[in-house]
Amino acid sequence: MSSDRRDSTPPSDAVSGAKERRRAKRSVLRLRANVTLPGDLTIESHTIDISLTGLSFDVPYELQIAQRCLVEVDLRRFGGRQFEVVASVRSCRAKPAGKFHAGLEFSEPPAEFSATLAKVLR
Repeated sequence: MSSDRRDSTPPSDAVSGAKERRRAKRSVLRLRANVTLPGDLTIESHTIDISLTGLSFDVPYELQIAQRCLVEVDLRRFGGRQFEVVASVRSCRAKPAGKFHAGLEFSEPPAEFSATLAKVLR
C-alpha cells in the first residue's frame, strides 16, 4: 500500500476556533475524486482526507453550503473500482492564492463503496 495515507485528527476550525464535529475518523489519503456540480460542471481534484461519511479537497472557487453534487471516487488501486456517490457541501473556506478547501458529506453511499472504503481505511 502507498505511504500517502495517515490518520488525521480533526483540526480546530480556522475561523471560529471551535472544534469540528465529525461522525467518523478521517484518514489523510490522496485519491482521484471528480466532483460534478449542478449544471454538469465537473471539478477534477484529489482528496485531502476521507472517512466513511465524507471527504475534503481543494477547489478553485467557493462552493455553496448544502449544494448537492456527484463525486467519483477512484478506489481501483486498492482492489475496488471507481464509485459514484451523492454528497452535499458541508464546509468551504478560503485558502491562500484564491483557492478554497471544501468538505463534503456522503448522502446514502452505496454499500459496496462503504465496505471497500472501510477496508482501505483500516
